[in-house]
Amino acid sequence: MGLLLIATFLLLLSDPGLPFEAVMFEAVSAMGTVGLSMGITGELTGLGKLIVIVLMTAGRVGILTFGMALASHDESRAEEADNDLVLSGQTRPARFVPSGRATDSEVDRAVGWASPCPPRRAIPRGRWA
Repeated sequence: MGLLLIATFLLLLSDPGLPFEAVMFEAVSAMGTVGLSMGITGELTGLGKLIVIVLMTAGRVGILTFGMALASHDESRAEEADNDLVLSGQTRPARFVPSGRATDSEVDRAVGWASPCPPRRAIPRGRWA
């Protein structure tokens, strides 16, 4: 409701010659994304058209979703969630073991996942883990 009043006020400031009822109707119609118009959209200035575009976007996305997108979020939690992510059996890509011999458990630690099986034979030098 507040966004509609602010947008109507801004539309009236950007286009002072237009009647209040027509401007309010355009703002409510844009916010509701209903497609109705009183025919004043073509008479709006560039700023007025931009305000209508913002109202249409806010109405389509929704005020709550729009507000949540603008709200700040904790970056460390996002990185932590990314590090713990495993999708349907897929894991992070294996890292190359450049020299020496690595056991399966060492490779598992390098890759970032633990094997439920006990360690087996060593992986030959220069092979992909």
